[in-house]
Amino acid sequence: MAINISTDIAQEVNITSRRNDTFQIEVEVLDSETMNSYDLSANQSASAGALAQNYNSTGFNIDFVPVYQAKMTIKKEGSEFDVLSVYTFMWQDIIFANTLPTLTRAGKYRGEGVEALTSSISAGIFLQSSAGGAGEKISITIPATYMSMSPDTYVYDFQVRKKTTFGSAFSNASVVDLGATYTTWFQGTFTVVNDVTK
Repeated sequence: MAINISTDIAQEVNITSRRNDTFQIEVEVLDSETMNSYDLSANQSASAGALAQNYNSTGFNIDFVPVYQAKMTIKKEGSEFDVLSVYTFMWQDIIFANTLPTLTRAGKYRGEGVEALTSSISAGIFLQSSAGGAGEKISITIPATYMSMSPDTYVYDFQVRKKTTFGSAFSNASVVDLGATYTTWFQGTFTVVNDVTK
């Protein structure tokens, strides 16, 4: 008798959006045991001084790095090339510059300024409003200028990274990801319909 095991927990969530319109959704992700939202509000353990030493060169003096970080990638089905990726303010414990998408370059959006660490209004993906209670939501926001992809049906997924102890963000990838786990929470089609007002 066959035994089938799947470690894929991703739920299918299909999205339709409009080209050149601001994209905003809120999602409540529930713990199946407590039926409350997951607590995504924690910060990695490390001294503030160690974190500041890593980030002073970027112009920010950051006192914490979130345990949970996320990335949502949109691309053409069957392609290895992203059209657009949206992030929490930090991804893999580093901060990078936003990049507008073009026909030849994938877009990247993490939010606006260091306020994106503590405010859903400024963030591309904001997880920390989900602190383990009922009705708490995570938010995903893509500005209109980043929603310039051609009308079509794309595929996407939403991946969460969890890491509890901060290591040097300027070290090699194996150190940055030491102790990190990655889980895809949801995926599906991302349909972009054409706009009328340009």
